Amino acid sequence: MVTSTFRTVSFLAGRTQACIRRYSGGASFAGALTQTRTGLCIDFKHMDKILAVLKDDMDVVIQPAVGWQELNAHLETRGLFFPPDPGPGAKVGGMVLVDL
Repeated sequence: MVTSTFRTVSFLAGRTQACIRRYSGGASFAGALTQTRTGLCIDFKHMDKILAVLKDDMDVVIQPAVGWQELNAHLETRGLFFPPDPGPGAKVGGMVLVDL
């Protein structure tokens, strides 16, 4: 899935009030995959790119299926790190979903 496709699906889901459940890696222990009503489940496994590292702003632009360990490996080359440690296999998109 690409960003433009997700944007279109999100727009249509909003118009019909359908719930969207995002799936990145399935490593959640916090019930993030639990559906409370009918809707869509979108798998982001192919959206796993680090798009930009803005070192001066201490900010990154990434896609949801980037793993926190991969992000840390990438940031280490720039003298930075991503401090949360949710567990092996966790994706940043899932971490945002459960507010880590």
